[in-house]
Amino acid sequence: LKQTGVKSVVCIPLKSDGLKIGLMDISSKNIFSPSDIQRLEIIAKGITAVIKRKMDEDALFDSRNKYKALLEAVPDLIFIHNKQGKIVDFHTQASKDLFVKPAEFIGKEIVEFIPKEVSKSALICIENVLRTGEPQEFDYQLEIDGKKRYFLARFAKYGEEQVLSVVRNISRLKQTEQAKLMLAERFRHTIQKLQSQVFRYKKNENGEYIATLSEGKIAEQYGITTDIIKGKKIQEIFSIEVYNKISQYYNRAFAGERVEYQMEFNDRWYEVVLSPFEWLDDGTVVEIIGTNEDITNRKKIENQLENYTEDLKRQVEKRTVTLKKITAPGLMLVGDAA
Repeated sequence: LKQTGVKSVVCIPLKSDGLKIGLMDISSKNIFSPSDIQRLEIIAKGITAVIKRKMDEDALFDSRNKYKALLEAVPDLIFIHNKQGKIVDFHTQASKDLFVKPAEFIGKEIVEFIPKEVSKSALICIENVLRTGEPQEFDYQLEIDGKKRYFLARFAKYGEEQVLSVVRNISRLKQTEQAKLMLAERFRHTIQKLQSQVFRYKKNENGEYIATLSEGKIAEQYGITTDIIKGKKIQEIFSIEVYNKISQYYNRAFAGERVEYQMEFNDRWYEVVLSPFEWLDDGTVVEIIGTNEDITNRKKIENQLENYTEDLKRQVEKRTVTLKKITAPGLMLVGDAA
């Protein structure tokens, strides 16, 4: 500084709302007087305001760009409503999902262009959002270009007297759900036509066996179809006598074993097969599946065959072979003793 002839240096931090945003450094070959320093502090405040405004403008510009990019990436319909439900602004990249053209709904209340049952639900959501501040949602369907489409509308507070709604096309999701329901119904209908029974039991946190499925002719015959026993413990479905007979087999199945057994019930014979159906990551079986088949006729045939075999065995044991002497010289006849 001596070489440059500088005799006075003032450094003034530039602060805005307690945040340091810069530093003003002034040097002079003359000594700064108190009034000079005061003027420099005023200048520093002006510079701070300019820098802060530029920083805010840059941040706003970045925010707008991010907001714009976000809106362009969202495939939803976005609307801003006033408390009467009038649409004051909107944005969308999916114009094909608009029920009417923008010119027909901007500045208008939703009751003017949306079917009554849909607009009524939307107005209720808008009212609840403004009253409670809590988000609301509902799903609905509209026919657009001759095709039925499904939507999910979510509402949230936007300022003091406005509501933001985001509407998403969920037609594919609905179609998938409907397809799953149809497949489930077909599966259930198929099982119901089975002459046997298909059933499943899940083990709960207390180690109890809970029914989750039971369909088929046998289930109908004994009144133990899914709609009747689902969620019930196995002890609540069968008598103590039956439970004591079958519990050992269920325990083995939940231990990971495939089990087959036969039992007599109400003068009928049944063959049951149990297998693990669902496991945890550690290999613990949490659900089993089983089939139950009426084998009464097969059992009768087996008993008849067994009785016939025993009869045949007894007959063979009674038979003996003897020789009878015939009076004709040199001639003998072999015959049965019977």
